[in-house]
Amino acid sequence: MVAIALAAPSVLAQPAPFASERAEARERLHVAQELFERANFDGALAEFQRLYDLLQGSPQQARVLYNIAQCQEQLGRYDEALVGYRRYLDAMGDGAPNRDEVQGLLRALEGFLAVIHVESSVPGAEVWIDERRVGTAPGDVRVPGGRHVVQLRAPGHLPAQQEVQLAGRATRTLRFTLERVPPPQRGLTPAYFWVATGATALTAAVGAGFGVAALVADRDAEARLADPARMFTVTEATRSETRTRANVADALYGTALAFGVGAAVLFAFTDFRRASGSAPPRTALHVAPWSDGRGAGLVLGGSL
Repeated sequence: MVAIALAAPSVLAQPAPFASERAEARERLHVAQELFERANFDGALAEFQRLYDLLQGSPQQARVLYNIAQCQEQLGRYDEALVGYRRYLDAMGDGAPNRDEVQGLLRALEGFLAVIHVESSVPGAEVWIDERRVGTAPGDVRVPGGRHVVQLRAPGHLPAQQEVQLAGRATRTLRFTLERVPPPQRGLTPAYFWVATGATALTAAVGAGFGVAALVADRDAEARLADPARMFTVTEATRSETRTRANVADALYGTALAFGVGAAVLFAFTDFRRASGSAPPRTALHVAPWSDGRGAGLVLGGSL
């Protein structure tokens, strides 16, 4: 049975500045009643909670607590319904027309509830039961009899959960040990950087060797061309060999440059503390995609 919270003339007689609130309150009540009759108790609960806020300061506000408790009872949230009915009786005082009925409901709901005593390795961890936050640990939590998933959450720790099945009026103790969140993954091992650095140095050294050989051969050819007695010893084969050495040197220089760029990138992502085992780990750089209305690209972030 849904109580009609706006039937009393006192609400209609409120001052004019609250006309818009009164109009919305009437609409909320109508929608809430319709949803309740259609067994959409979640929707009705949301409407009644909004109606309760709209009636702030009105003597009719306390009546809505009864409607809210009814929705929670229909949803099987007997612990919340118990609190709601008690709030209703406290707010209405001796003016509650259905006090005896509500007190009977309270006795019935007490028999439907079980108690879970939650213990945690992390004091103050949030206790969630069936995706509802119901309190903090350590402490007692009242839940309807049946099967429930109990989860503990705490900052800096991985959530832990247990499943429990309880009969009404039963008591169960659950103990949770929360593990700390693993530290962020460190950067790359230094081995990659040193391999890239070694490849850079090796290709650069070999390229320098070919470059020096090409330069020496070119100077020797120029010297022989300047000497009439030896000028005919410089052949096309000699020139071709010199150009080949120079081309190989250029190719090796380009390869060394590519290895060098790779080494520089690896340096940014390498955690050199791995080698020494020192702590704490440094934050490695990261690359993330970026785009806006003018273009797209990559963003480099983090710290060395």
